[in-house]
Amino acid sequence: MWGERPFFRVRWRLGISVNGRLSVDLSLMSYLFGDSTPSPFRINFVEFLRLALGFSVHVLQVEERVVATEERRKRIERDTETDRQHLDQLLSSLTDAIQNTTTGVRPRVAEHAETIQRKAQEVVESGWQSLEQAMTKDLAEMAESVKVERKSSLSALEKVLLVYDLPEAKDTIRVRLGEGGRYSAWLESVTPYGLETTVDLSIPAESLFAHEARVERFADGLEIHAPETAGWIRKESRMVPQKLGRLHVVEVAIGESSLIKLRSSTDGQSGGYDISLRADEPQVVLLKVGKDSDDAGPFDPEPGDIATLQRLRDKLEEACQVLSTKRRAVTQARVDGEPIDQCTAMRSLVEKLVQVMAPMVREIAAHSLSPDELVLRRMMGDGRREEIFITKAELRAQLDELGEGDRRLFEPLQLGQSSTASAKSRPAGAASDANEEKAPPSGVKRSNRPPPMPAEVAERRG
Repeated sequence: MWGERPFFRVRWRLGISVNGRLSVDLSLMSYLFGDSTPSPFRINFVEFLRLALGFSVHVLQVEERVVATEERRKRIERDTETDRQHLDQLLSSLTDAIQNTTTGVRPRVAEHAETIQRKAQEVVESGWQSLEQAMTKDLAEMAESVKVERKSSLSALEKVLLVYDLPEAKDTIRVRLGEGGRYSAWLESVTPYGLETTVDLSIPAESLFAHEARVERFADGLEIHAPETAGWIRKESRMVPQKLGRLHVVEVAIGESSLIKLRSSTDGQSGGYDISLRADEPQVVLLKVGKDSDDAGPFDPEPGDIATLQRLRDKLEEACQVLSTKRRAVTQARVDGEPIDQCTAMRSLVEKLVQVMAPMVREIAAHSLSPDELVLRRMMGDGRREEIFITKAELRAQLDELGEGDRRLFEPLQLGQSSTASAKSRPAGAASDANEEKAPPSGVKRSNRPPPMPAEVAERRG
């Protein structure tokens, strides 16, 4: 995979200090800035930026083509209506001429005149039908073209999401036991800028979810206390120890809050427990389900059981983290609740995404030793580190196919002049930013290509 996939709950934990610069949590450090100071990045943000710009440019080009198609549609409708009016005028003129020239003529001439007028009406009506059929065909082809164009935006987004998460995305990994005793898994992400996505995950043979998953496979000897009602004369409820080891994990959701569903059998309808865990109080809430639950409703665990349930959550989370790297396809993407292949607000999405990335890009630039590059460094061990960089000229080149209005959306990134504009203003013989090579510091290996991908990712990307 390109870069190291970060830990699930903290991968994009970036703070902005009062002076407008990114704050750094040293415990999350995976990459250094270009000047070897700690950075908050847990992924190869340089490569992510390249992919994100590729997606953004594609989306804007799609919107441009869709707008052009919409203008063509309106033009066809106007032209068709104009032609209809001309046919109407032609028929009206012919009718007036026949009426004016057949006054007082012999009946047999009048009869032929009526035939001419009737034939003219038939020809005009046939012309109307031809115009309508041609317009209907053209509009259907354009509608299909727009559909294909907008669907391509999903494919462009998939190229990003199969490798990286989007900035500030809140992720939830879900695993659910289905019919036939097989688990399915997917990753749901929600961003504050309106993009919601679902990514299908594969479950490798070595995963604990590849087969029937009981609690004891994740953590052995787990026991909690749950209420039980007993007594012949007076029914009383008391907390009784319950062993969890033989219960089946039928559903897991791991995110800012977590949900674990345990059942005594794999049919999902048997008795067991629903366990909700979150950061706020109460941290853990349990619900006993099934015929023995007495419809008692949710209950708080015993204080000593909280650590036990959190340990189970942590073990399940470790197994889910592995699945989060096994991304197969983006199955759903919505922008402000609208499917991406029907969305008309993609330009607004790009603008918001750029606004989110801009502080990160500017911070990398501020720590890069060359003003023409964005540089990150990654520790390789044995006193070595790899320098990963991309030139601003290379990023600007991605934007050159856009119109001036669309290019202005990327000004917050502060990438400088577009390569097209700089080529016009650069004196003859001046060196190009993209071709300019600078000697790396001693002991630093330079690379402007992403680290190699694992085999499963390379196979997916063809």
